[in-house]
Amino acid sequence: MLIHTILVIDDEPGLLKSVRERLELENFNVLTCATAEQAVDTLVKFTPDLLVVDLRLPGMSGLDFCRQVRSAESPARLAPIIFLTTDRSELHKVLGLELGGDDYMTKPFSPAEFVARVKALLRRSV
Repeated sequence: MLIHTILVIDDEPGLLKSVRERLELENFNVLTCATAEQAVDTLVKFTPDLLVVDLRLPGMSGLDFCRQVRSAESPARLAPIIFLTTDRSELHKVLGLELGGDDYMTKPFSPAEFVARVKALLRRSV
């Protein structure tokens, strides 16, 4: 059985911990970063199968991170991206999807729905 690797980028330690634990219960390998800059460094060493990105990150925003990932000459540019954020504005949802995001969920969210969306994106991307 293939074990997928998911990179989760969020500056809230509690959310990172709960998302990691939930995904690990589903047998995913999970990498976490608190900033987009850390995630950029992580992508030099690892190619995740999916990225979960908060829009509002310190330093580089999640939107700027998505833009950078999608324009890079690395295998990570093909990985699906789920935005996971408190920002419910239609403008940011549309912008995130237009910049290359594949899904957009707002916090608070249902852990079961989140896992279902992760699995659905991975089914289509493999």
